[in-house]
Amino acid sequence: MIANGGGDSHFAVALGSLKLTESGVFKVSQLIRKTADNTCDGRLVLVPGSGYDPKVLPLCWYSLIAGMAGLNFNEKETCGSPVERVDCRGTVETTVDELKKLLRKYWACFGGFTVSGIV
Repeated sequence: MIANGGGDSHFAVALGSLKLTESGVFKVSQLIRKTADNTCDGRLVLVPGSGYDPKVLPLCWYSLIAGMAGLNFNEKETCGSPVERVDCRGTVETTVDELKKLLRKYWACFGGFTVSGIV
């Protein structure tokens, strides 16, 4: 199974209309993981992409990866709600740092990656 995911479905992205939170993205990715487990012996390729808000895109990617990898999702680390939007740079930086730690053993390029280069 090949899945494409990103941040277009997030409420902060004006071009989208799905209005999902990071928790919603996480739940969708869990369903994709279960579908892959049930239909193709768990073989799954995730192609992260899409999204136009640099404040929430890393959180959406984190939510996608966490759901598909069977990791826990801490809803307290989200970036506001559809009703109340907050500046979440600190949360984005923490999330990207956590992703780097998780992925560093697979991709050496994450050793030199910084949030300031994308935000």
